[in-house]
Amino acid sequence: MRFDLRARHPLGPSLDHVIPASKGGTWDLWNLRPAHFGCNARRRDRAPSVPRGTRSRRWA
Repeated sequence: MRFDLRARHPLGPSLDHVIPASKGGTWDLWNLRPAHFGCNARRRDRAPSVPRGTRSRRWA
């Protein structure tokens, strides 16, 4: 995340709601996280996804 970029730049910072405000999420600190503006805009009001690298994999 680049804090030196202008507002609304895809790689610039934004606040993301873990539980989207449109789904009843609040502005409490526990429900906010930093995100790239572009990632936050793409996610829109979808439910939180599992971050990459945290899912277990089955190995044959």
